Amino acid sequence: MNTNQSQILDVGPTGFAGTTGWYLPTYLMSPSIFGGQLDYWRMYRLPEVAAFFATAATNYSTGEWAGGYSSWGPEVAMLQNLRMNFTAIWYGDGLLDQLTIAYAKKAPIFMYLWTPLGVSLCSI
Repeated sequence: MNTNQSQILDVGPTGFAGTTGWYLPTYLMSPSIFGGQLDYWRMYRLPEVAAFFATAATNYSTGEWAGGYSSWGPEVAMLQNLRMNFTAIWYGDGLLDQLTIAYAKKAPIFMYLWTPLGVSLCSI
């Protein structure tokens, strides 16, 4: 290979495909929790759904939408434009810690995350 030339060599697919989006643990898809319908974004407009996801971080006044960093995307505008009564709480590197805590307690958590990840998640 000539090192004096700028070249890109296509070595084929890497096999890795990642997706970012809105996620919640699959244990929240139980028919006993809002009829198992939390995979539909319009459910998140309902006051009782927002209350279900409310936390101390939101003073229990809105649902918590957990994210890593505010620089990850235009998600706050999406929450507002879709008229969802949720507040973005940015956890930075602690986002996966929040997910671990929620899983241990089987607690509600609605988040902006990525796959593949070593947990069972449902995409919204």
